[in-house]
Amino acid sequence: MKTLDLFTTPLFHCNIEQTKPLLTDLENIALDHEANHESGRNVSNVGGHQTPFLAIEDEPKYEQLIETLMPEIRNTVQGYNYRNHLKIIVLQCWMNINRKGHLNWPHTHPNTDWACIFYIKSDEKTAIRFKNPDPMRTELHWKIDTYNQYNADVYSYYPKTNDFIMIPAHVEHSVDVSKSDDVRISLAFNVRIA
Repeated sequence: MKTLDLFTTPLFHCNIEQTKPLLTDLENIALDHEANHESGRNVSNVGGHQTPFLAIEDEPKYEQLIETLMPEIRNTVQGYNYRNHLKIIVLQCWMNINRKGHLNWPHTHPNTDWACIFYIKSDEKTAIRFKNPDPMRTELHWKIDTYNQYNADVYSYYPKTNDFIMIPAHVEHSVDVSKSDDVRISLAFNVRIA
């Protein structure tokens, strides 16, 4: 019997050479913010440091990063077949700094179309988990012998340094508790198509 995947949930990801020269500067900006601001936002994070919303145009390195990632963002948007006259609008961004024992609770990104995460530094051992948005998936647990792309409730992705991912903003995601002594730093931002 042939299989036709009717409704899939995409996770777009890449790791491109052009962003590597920015990593050290972005890491220093994040660590400087952590050191000089006692408290950040407390949204999904438990422990760790999450900056307030940052204006991309206020930091040239953020702007440079977004410009470098824009061809990948544009390809994703075009692959999704949005109408040609619509614009790609990069909304607020924020830094996440997680150390050993820190995590992020399950959450979505409301009032936007895409959630984007760029990994400035990764321990490569801590997963970001994506929950299957199909509400009926939870009804299957007691019937399933081995999980696969059709029946799994959660997908775990282990990001590497310099990885960039995009997911539809309604997909619930979380970050496992870090068991690593290495710091994990990401720049998250939202993209709206309007």
